[in-house]
Amino acid sequence: MFGQAGSAPKLLFPGLAGFYAAVSDLWYPMIRIVAGGFLLYHGWGKLMAGVAPIAGGMAKYGIEPSTLAAYVVIFLETVGAVGIILGLFTRFFAAGIAIEMAVIAFKVKMPLGFGQMELFLLWGIVMFAIALRGGGPYSLDRKIGTITPGKQADIIRPNYPDRCPPKAVLCPLGMTVQMELQPALRGFIMRR
Repeated sequence: MFGQAGSAPKLLFPGLAGFYAAVSDLWYPMIRIVAGGFLLYHGWGKLMAGVAPIAGGMAKYGIEPSTLAAYVVIFLETVGAVGIILGLFTRFFAAGIAIEMAVIAFKVKMPLGFGQMELFLLWGIVMFAIALRGGGPYSLDRKIGTITPGKQADIIRPNYPDRCPPKAVLCPLGMTVQMELQPALRGFIMRR
């Protein structure tokens, strides 16, 4: 409908093709680092305020046991945020933060209307996406080997025809899927 499957999009400024190729892998660490940094800012404020006011606020909204929940929130928004920034135990921390944001959005903010819950919903979805992808290529997870190239973080990546792995196909979503690692997807894609 909009061109051939697998064709690369036309560049707005073709003279910048070298620049685009050089920085194309930096979009994900940038999102991960910024999201973790924003969360750390809020977590630091909670850490400095202490557990008592956080637990009091949670009890007010019916979140019990409020003291335990306050410790979990402070931990996720400080230690977890640093983990997201560094790409260390990324999936674990991002999943926990996504759950936290879902609780805030649906338990606390939803009765106040969508305008109050949309920011928490957005950040929850961002953290859920980070949990799905993991630390990525520029992370401590990759460096220490909690993820290995081609097994978890690189199973699905944007389709760049000049960088496709040898045993790959273009799936309908415009992503390159490594065939030797995804036999279930191979059957799905080959049938389409």
